[in-house]
Amino acid sequence: MWGQRLAESGLSNEEAAAYARRLSDAKKAKEIEVYSMRKAVRALEDARSEAAQIVSESRVPKEEREGLPRGTAEYLALRQTRQEVREARKKLVPQERQLEALRKEAYRFNKLAKASKGQA
Repeated sequence: MWGQRLAESGLSNEEAAAYARRLSDAKKAKEIEVYSMRKAVRALEDARSEAAQIVSESRVPKEEREGLPRGTAEYLALRQTRQEVREARKKLVPQERQLEALRKEAYRFNKLAKASKGQA
């Protein structure tokens, strides 16, 4: 099956193997980049959880809120960390999609390269 796909693609055995190596290198570089981004997002999520815990512990009963400022410093810090997490995820999700596409393409060309070795 993969040998037939290689023939249909019009690539030579060497071209398929070289492209598979380039994809593998690109995939490794993207994995390193995505790993560091995931680590940063996890750190932000931990900070958000801590801020949420502080806010819940410092929550004032409704009867006692009269006359207090609407946004406490703790709540404002929580809102800021939530915003930072959202922004970090907005950057992370497209990178993860690119990594997934690279993995699929690398899988395909590795199969083509192995099929070409079997035919040779």
